[in-house]
Amino acid sequence: MRSASLQVTYESKDISAEIARFVVGFEYTDHSDGKADDLQITLEDSDQRWKDAWYPSKGAKITARIISEVDGRRAALDCGVFEIDEIEPSGFPELFTIKAASAAVSKSVRAERKTVAWESITLREVAGKLAVSHGMTSYYEAPVVSFSRIDQRDESDLSFLSRICTENGLSLKVADEKLIIFDGKDFEAKGASFTVSRLDTSLESYRFTDKAHDIYRACEVSYQDPASKDTKTYRFTPDNGPAVGEVLKINRRVESLAAAQRVARAELRKKNKGEVKGTLTMVGHPGMVAGLNLNATGFGKYDGKYFIDEASHRYDRGGGGYVVAVSIHRELGY
Repeated sequence: MRSASLQVTYESKDISAEIARFVVGFEYTDHSDGKADDLQITLEDSDQRWKDAWYPSKGAKITARIISEVDGRRAALDCGVFEIDEIEPSGFPELFTIKAASAAVSKSVRAERKTVAWESITLREVAGKLAVSHGMTSYYEAPVVSFSRIDQRDESDLSFLSRICTENGLSLKVADEKLIIFDGKDFEAKGASFTVSRLDTSLESYRFTDKAHDIYRACEVSYQDPASKDTKTYRFTPDNGPAVGEVLKINRRVESLAAAQRVARAELRKKNKGEVKGTLTMVGHPGMVAGLNLNATGFGKYDGKYFIDEASHRYDRGGGGYVVAVSIHRELGY
């Protein structure tokens, strides 16, 4: 037996009991990096109340919590705070779908373009200042990254922060009114929170891919030597990287050897994360969220530790019940 229900507040009012009989399905997608978390709730609307008296306001804040019961075990997953972004009635049957994005991704933080020169500042300080300016908080768990100068050129604050995190090999997660910056390599190195076996009865389907195209054994980045002022090239070749493949050459120059080292590792990781990846769909598990690791067993050459890039928690009252689908990539080790 696997069932799930949704606890929902709308503009701080608990509406869970009122809407329970109308909820035919929901989906919460938790992203580790690069995208805001999102929520979708599908409601039965045969009496047209959702299109009329109960019509929600675009931009309204809602919170969601998934309560699940699987084989008698009860657990909960706090999804966070969202803003209603899109409303979609449909028929037939008469349905009403509410789509919401993480409240952290307000219109100003993602849409308002700015041109700003940031000087003598760290990435932690940039994130902190941007978070405060949008009424958010920041969380930083990564090495120190310093800039003598970095330019925000006609970019939204979110696009700018995402770009400089990516360029320096760090991940940015936007969720629950927080800007969270972390080092993917360090998170991959943590222990596995789950073990998934091919023989588990809770596993409904799986798919793995192992590709050779667009995979690189090393990465080269140019930088200016501060003493000689000459342009030099740094090559990053990880000990545990692919044995074969081309050298990835980045067509931009950075200001120091330390920056070249960060960028080279970042760009190589970005390309090679797609070498061995997979998707697993299983009985709903509220604890299975993006940013954690799992061990895969019973899959032959694909056994090993994987990082959860995305977790989609779905419930369908009409069939299937509560499931979670995760997108994963094998730990790189560099």
